[in-house]
Amino acid sequence: MKPAERVCFLNEQGMAERLRGPLASVRHWRRFQTGPPDLKIVRHVRNATPDVEAGLQTRLHLNGCAKGRVRGSLAFVVLVPCLVLMSCNTVPLIEPQPLAGNGSVDANRVAIFRGMARHGWEKVSEEAGVVVARLVSRGHMASVRISYDADSITIRYQDSEGLSCTKSGTSCSQIHRAYNRWVVQLRKDISSELSLARNLH
Repeated sequence: MKPAERVCFLNEQGMAERLRGPLASVRHWRRFQTGPPDLKIVRHVRNATPDVEAGLQTRLHLNGCAKGRVRGSLAFVVLVPCLVLMSCNTVPLIEPQPLAGNGSVDANRVAIFRGMARHGWEKVSEEAGVVVARLVSRGHMASVRISYDADSITIRYQDSEGLSCTKSGTSCSQIHRAYNRWVVQLRKDISSELSLARNLH
């Protein structure tokens, strides 16, 4: 009698480690039911290792990337769901409304730099009335041009890497939603610093 095959169950982190890919891809598979079948044990979702291997074989065959057994790095296997995930997360780029300044160029500049520091934005370059700032997060980069005078502060797209920018002139028509979130937060942080400065006077 043939002994029963031992089956191990993997959680999301275990799946990601076995695939040598990002955790976000595994969650995307589970959410849209495009990956190996999963099993809910009490309140925890698990994938059986034979199902994982079978799913990988199927994906490799359908994409015409390899034949036979799965060998070596499986990075390419997770490339397709990663690209799908990125495309699903692209949205129209937001250009925030200008902020009302505090009536002083120097005060507005201080508010800009303090606002940048709240969430890790760094100065790339600076000239009179313009600061170019950059934020790097998990291998992605966003760069903005912050123009200011005594009366207003304006934030505009400058550059990006790894954020699926669909170029439109010098800006983007579509970009990963993370960019909008970061820039909206930057505007809020600068606005908070402006308010704090007003309250001190």
